[in-house]
Amino acid sequence: MPYLTTLTAFALRALGMMRAGASTRMTFEVQR
Repeated sequence: MPYLTTLTAFALRALGMMRAGASTRMTFEVQR
């Protein structure tokens, strides 16, 4: 099932981007 692997990779990348965005926003809020 290649589509399952693609879906999993997409979900992991989305989660990583979400976490990175949250951490960046938190550091930005702290610096301000």
